[in-house]
Amino acid sequence: MNMDMDQLSFNTRKSLCNHLGDIAGAELAEFLQQLKARIESVERNKVDITRIVPDSPSVPAAADQFAG
Repeated sequence: MNMDMDQLSFNTRKSLCNHLGDIAGAELAEFLQQLKARIESVERNKVDITRIVPDSPSVPAAADQFAG
């Protein structure tokens, strides 16, 4: 199947329109395209988080010393 991977196929859009009606099918197809683009954007821009200071159980205990 030689389909542009950025677009829904004609058959998919036609099926959505047939089952949901022209307006709702077109709206859902457009929403799916936008959702796909947003997910791809998030995947491209995803950054791994590295902790600079490791969690330590002694930090809350040190705060208790100053509390009272």
